[in-house]
Amino acid sequence: MKLNVDGSCNSRGGIGAGGLIRDDKGNWLAGFSSNDGQGDVLIVELFAIYHRITLLLQHGYSKAIIESDSLEAIQLLTRRNELEIHEYSSLLLRITSLINHAPDLVLHHIFREVNLSVDWLAKYGNSSAMGVTTWSSPPLGSLFSCLGIPWTLSVSFCFFLFFCLFLI
Repeated sequence: MKLNVDGSCNSRGGIGAGGLIRDDKGNWLAGFSSNDGQGDVLIVELFAIYHRITLLLQHGYSKAIIESDSLEAIQLLTRRNELEIHEYSSLLLRITSLINHAPDLVLHHIFREVNLSVDWLAKYGNSSAMGVTTWSSPPLGSLFSCLGIPWTLSVSFCFFLFFCLFLI
């Protein structure tokens, strides 16, 4: 089982997160996009990890590799130094509590270039209404991102396609 997570922060301080769960063959099992309000890059990456672990456990999985392109978030959660005095201590402690209840979860850092689908989900979440949206299958736009098509063009194409189908 593999989980990929990412966060997105826009120029106005709006933050969104995205993530997906894949099986050992790389098949999509579940995903999410979320709008988490206002903040910075670190807190949105932590929210992405938190939402992803929560979704994983809700689906009954406790053994997985969690991948994030936020080296700072991964280091905070794996080293666990002085979490109680960190400015995001409440969220960090919630995440570590989840990890403690599922000891077969492993955190890994990956590069942004291999996290494109999740990057699209995070940007989509950032532009959505407040809250978390779960996906049982990949949204069309996330498939475009795997091909290197920017998320703004993929969203525009999805709306165009929906509009054309609506007229038929």
